Amino acid sequence: WAGALPPLVELLRSSSAEGKANAAGALTNLAATSFDENKAAVLAAGALPLLVELLSSESGKGRMKAAGALVILSDGIAANMAAMAAAGMIPPLVKLLGKVCDDKGRMKLMGVLTNLVSGNDDHKAAVLAAGALPLLVDLLSSGSDEGRAKAA
Repeated sequence: WAGALPPLVELLRSSSAEGKANAAGALTNLAATSFDENKAAVLAAGALPLLVELLSSESGKGRMKAAGALVILSDGIAANMAAMAAAGMIPPLVKLLGKVCDDKGRMKLMGVLTNLVSGNDDHKAAVLAAGALPLLVDLLSSGSDEGRAKAA
């Protein structure tokens, strides 16, 4: 599957909004195996800054596909989470959390934030500095049961 990475990263870099969303979805599927090496290979192929950029795109589908990929890539690997924070992922992620109205989208974004801040005080401070606190309070008061649990 490693041969699929360069063309998918190229789609993220230069294709249409639909192509970028589809590439992010395919990267999610490739990284979603139980092998941490697969997640590392996606990052090593140069996908991270492109996924972070996609979080701020005009395409709602692209933003959610990027968030889905970032949930998988951030799951349990400290080096990946550090790379994500260094790539500037936190501000666009928090901004997107404030724009998303549906529970499925909020859960993806909260999944990334939960993975990112778990056990890392610097990441927690960065999330708060990006303005997440009012959004989390809103989720606690008006979100779904799962959203309230993740916001807590």
